[in-house]
Amino acid sequence: MVITPVELARVRYIEYDYWDELSGGTRLAVDAATRIHAGVTPFGVSNDGVLAMAQAVANGARLPPLILVTTGRGGDDLVVLEGHVRLTAFMLVHDRLPPGLEVLVGSSPTMARWDCW
Repeated sequence: MVITPVELARVRYIEYDYWDELSGGTRLAVDAATRIHAGVTPFGVSNDGVLAMAQAVANGARLPPLILVTTGRGGDDLVVLEGHVRLTAFMLVHDRLPPGLEVLVGSSPTMARWDCW
């Protein structure tokens, strides 16, 4: 499917210490981008790689589609299963994204039972 930058900004990271810390506990990449710009480096992990990827996206690079999952209940329950760094890079250049990005989405009503939720 195709997702807009506004919809992409509502996609949450999986439940994982690094992504929780990077996003300030919200699990939103848009918040992680703000914290990266502020110099936050969770657990001493450098942001150089994601910053370089964001620059490549800003320069027109095309990256593989994100893999997202949902319970299918509607609302804002999309979670990134694969592509956390790409999602973060997209949020670092959110204002320069195309109007739609291709993503792969899996849906299951039992998805909320996964550890990633």
